[in-house]
Amino acid sequence: MKEIEIVGKDFGKLVDNLAKIGVHSKKLALILNRMSQQGLGHSPLRVIDLACNDIGDIGASVLATLLKHSSVVKLYLVNCSIADAGCKAISQAALQNRSLMELFLTNNLIEDEGEFHLTQSS
Repeated sequence: MKEIEIVGKDFGKLVDNLAKIGVHSKKLALILNRMSQQGLGHSPLRVIDLACNDIGDIGASVLATLLKHSSVVKLYLVNCSIADAGCKAISQAALQNRSLMELFLTNNLIEDEGEFHLTQSS
């Protein structure tokens, strides 16, 4: 997966960078931008709801990079076209995130491999 620039004030550039890797969710871009600025005087996000946003495995992987060190308590990723690879990334991030209490992944494309990773993170 290509590295993309998440941190910064240029929201338009973040949207463009996500589009270059095939993720077209402006809501995901907004959340990533906000998560990247948590230490800059912004209160931390506690609940993230990306339900019905087609973020796929790539978007889930990008989200997972910031989720690892966040204070998110609830994460709604219902109907987001996430398959096993994205599920693995979210599961690994959940292992490092000490605050995440609820994770919603229904109506995605997750099969046995993704389910295995989820059970390892609980």
